[in-house]
Amino acid sequence: SSHFLIHMQSDTMSSLPVLSPDAAVIVVAARIVGGIGSAAASEVRVAAVARHEAPVPEELARYLRQLAAGGDPADAAAELFAEEPIEPPPRALAPYLGSERALRFAAPSVADFVARLFADLADSGGFRLCGWDLYHGHLVAFTSPELETKADVDAADLGILFHAREHPREFTSRRGPLLPVCAEEVGGELDPRRGTQLSIIDVDYKQRNFLWLLSTNTTYRLDVDHDEHPLLLSGGGRRFFTVDESHFGLQLGTICLFPDAWRGVSGAGSLTSRPDAWNYDPAVPPGRCWQPESKFASWRNVLCIPTHGFPLDWHLGRALRKHKGSELEAGARVIRSWSHVDETLLGLLRDDVDNDASSGLHGGSSSSSIGTPSIGRRKRWHRCCAGLPELRAQLRSEVQSAMAERSREKRAEAERRLRLGREELIARGVEPQHADEALALADGSIVRAEAELHVAFDRYRTEEERSASSGWRVPAETVEHSLASASLVLFGISPWLGGEPKLALEALHNARVGGVRLEAAVHAIVERRRAEFAQECSQRLDAAIASGGVAEGSSRSAAASEEVPDAEEWPTPLCCRTHHLELQSLAAERSRGPALSPSEASELKQLHAASDGDAWLVLVGGEHGGIMRADARATRPGPFLAGHCSLEWVGFAYSRLKKFFGRDRIIVIAQLAETLEWLREASVDEASAARLAGRPSLLAMLRRRSQVMQDACKELLEDGGADYDGIDVNASTLLRVLKGDPSGKGRCVPQHAVGSTMLVLVSHGHAHPAGPSTTSHEWYMHFPHPVPVEADNLYDFVSHQGFEDVDPHPEWDWGAPKYRWKLYSQILFQAHHTVLQRSPRRRLVLFHQFCLSGGAANFMRQRSYQTYCGTKRWPVFAIVTAGRFEAALGNFVGLWIDELVSALDEGGSRTLGDVYKAAEQRYWGASPDVRASNAAVAAQRADARHAESPLASSMELTDAGSPELEETEPSTVGTVGRVAGFDATSGESMENVPVGRVTNIV
Repeated sequence: SSHFLIHMQSDTMSSLPVLSPDAAVIVVAARIVGGIGSAAASEVRVAAVARHEAPVPEELARYLRQLAAGGDPADAAAELFAEEPIEPPPRALAPYLGSERALRFAAPSVADFVARLFADLADSGGFRLCGWDLYHGHLVAFTSPELETKADVDAADLGILFHAREHPREFTSRRGPLLPVCAEEVGGELDPRRGTQLSIIDVDYKQRNFLWLLSTNTTYRLDVDHDEHPLLLSGGGRRFFTVDESHFGLQLGTICLFPDAWRGVSGAGSLTSRPDAWNYDPAVPPGRCWQPESKFASWRNVLCIPTHGFPLDWHLGRALRKHKGSELEAGARVIRSWSHVDETLLGLLRDDVDNDASSGLHGGSSSSSIGTPSIGRRKRWHRCCAGLPELRAQLRSEVQSAMAERSREKRAEAERRLRLGREELIARGVEPQHADEALALADGSIVRAEAELHVAFDRYRTEEERSASSGWRVPAETVEHSLASASLVLFGISPWLGGEPKLALEALHNARVGGVRLEAAVHAIVERRRAEFAQECSQRLDAAIASGGVAEGSSRSAAASEEVPDAEEWPTPLCCRTHHLELQSLAAERSRGPALSPSEASELKQLHAASDGDAWLVLVGGEHGGIMRADARATRPGPFLAGHCSLEWVGFAYSRLKKFFGRDRIIVIAQLAETLEWLREASVDEASAARLAGRPSLLAMLRRRSQVMQDACKELLEDGGADYDGIDVNASTLLRVLKGDPSGKGRCVPQHAVGSTMLVLVSHGHAHPAGPSTTSHEWYMHFPHPVPVEADNLYDFVSHQGFEDVDPHPEWDWGAPKYRWKLYSQILFQAHHTVLQRSPRRRLVLFHQFCLSGGAANFMRQRSYQTYCGTKRWPVFAIVTAGRFEAALGNFVGLWIDELVSALDEGGSRTLGDVYKAAEQRYWGASPDVRASNAAVAAQRADARHAESPLASSMELTDAGSPELEETEPSTVGTVGRVAGFDATSGESMENVPVGRVTNIV
């Protein structure tokens, strides 16, 4: 037993006798050593806290035997868990489940056993069985990867890693200040901290990790006594003493207990989220010494999110059950919607499950014995219409077709990536041979190929990469490497290098000079990076706690306060050095903080100089990506551009504003030529109308629309048309233009010598939930074309996956992931930040004409942005034409441009606020019925506020600073609004900046 270096100790928190070191404890030791290595395991201390009286159900033992024998985990999951999902779970559980669907155990006895494990642990440790304390555990299996002998199978074990004290007051899943419990930005009443009595400074807080093992039917406490412990989750998890479940074998999913959640729910075993039928509050713990009242009660109250519980055949089976009578159509539709189809599903659709010898985990058989499929495999086979051979054959054909189509798409996409990547790299000065070899190693990724080239060849390195060697132990001479070595060190050893050439060069240098293996050199850098990351996370948590508040609060956010405390008027941003210096300087000018040092003042002065220059205008005409392909109902054969939503407004804005900016200071992004060409081809005759628009009867309309478009854009066409047209009308083009990125073709707004940028966006817009377990949303506007595949990394920091859960037409194939047609407001915010980081006093006038455009102004309205980035003091004037969940009326952009032109014609002394108010007055004057209807709805909301369930509402900060009840499906429309930042150049609100200062009129 000393081989494992695991220490047993007496336990003061349990009334159970301490278990002596025996074979059972050695099992615990072996599990941990397997995860972190014997040297690190020397720091692990284990205490047995609960030896459970209830016997282990045979279903769990059989589940483990299947996994240990190399069975497919999906087969084992199909047997252990029930078929029908809880989908969606009750809204109150969303912050805790982290999934859009959950399953129950198939056998009530298993659920009852697991519920009693929770109850025993809560009783022995004094934990509360609720959402902020003990409610979940991670199911894991310890199996041998080799399976060489029967002993390997016998040594396998099943475990549950429990995490108690899950949501202390300091818990946060967001950047920025730590907000009060139940603040709007963290979900209001859906904040998982609601009701918490915990804090990370509690003396016993670190005693929160427990491991149950099937082999001993005992739960052990894992004592981690310092925040550098090897078992802890990296980064912020160390401050919360969270043991990382990835150290404990095969990850099988999460198990959650919600005691008495369905007591009193109507219907035997029914599961509903209707407020009148379900009133369980997961933030309120049950009484002490809680025990499940029955096996059936436990079956209802234990929910599982199994890692292998939702394979493709599960989704297919659900679609077949939901569409009785139209199974083939439903099955074919769901199969075509998948981006990946595998051989396992094809095997399940074969005629005879007894001949299915598909391999599972570790290459073993899916059968419990040779020639005898497991219960789980038979269950999966029956999902796929086992009793209907003809339907099964048809679905098998659909799967084969889908696999062939995905294979073709994958090859075509790979070829396209290689072709585009080659062209791009050669255009950047890379030799063709080097480009080909690097792209082949990088699977066509330009970003990865470029990193490989920088590591391999000195000629492609930046000055920063060349000078980095001065900080190494032994300065490096110029050394070149093979591209294969560059790829290996960048991407093949550890993701912690992040594909950074400087770190890769350092590792290669240290391996060569220090005489160590490359893996060891990389590992040394990784350890340094881990330490830096942990320190950064710790500092960020400290900053969040220092800048926020963690007291129990109501659902009203501090951002909704009419009076902001004086200490928050001039925050010190944490986002970047530029805004830190800018806000510190502004605060010092008002005696609200220390003055800048001479070097800091000189640095800031140079940044200010970048904001001296001309005004630029960027006009963007977007459209829904669906217009460029056959629609979901196949009523037209391809693109349909006759009803383009933005081109007329782009032409109108250009002709009215050109004289105030000059053509050379205007950039237009719109599919003008592409649309006119389509209209010309479609309006030749009835045959062309039928071929392109779907019906010959549309000919007259098409000709009329062609003329209207040409008339509206006449002046723009005479001046050469749009700067970016066709496939360039995508989100990445706009971001490059705004940030002044010269790497691509076409003009951009310069990075320096620009006094202001006016951005007019006209398109469709929408939003979707950020995920199944959050009330947060992602807002976006549409573009008619997707970003190039090499720009896919733009979406790395956006929760775009949430759209897949609400996609109204998941079967509508666009040829690429649909998020690439979207410009998310968070991505646009990052572009604005980049611009102001280089030139902090450049004025930005942002006009958003699209539905749900209120979400595009979140960065100016929400306290988290104001505190973390100082956005309240940014020189921004943002106009939106709808609330965050409202449809927009289509005419405000025209009214605003009219008023802007009128003010400029008068000399430009009227302010941005004046122009907005004049346009708003005309807007509501033209739509009095809409205004009256909106006002009536607002009054009804105010009256209903106290009657509404707090779980069904959230708060929004309006222009006036007053909170109002917000609905994700409101009955109001077209509520225009604006948010004004601070113009440091004049010392005034952006509301008071004369319009002449954001144009080029003399």
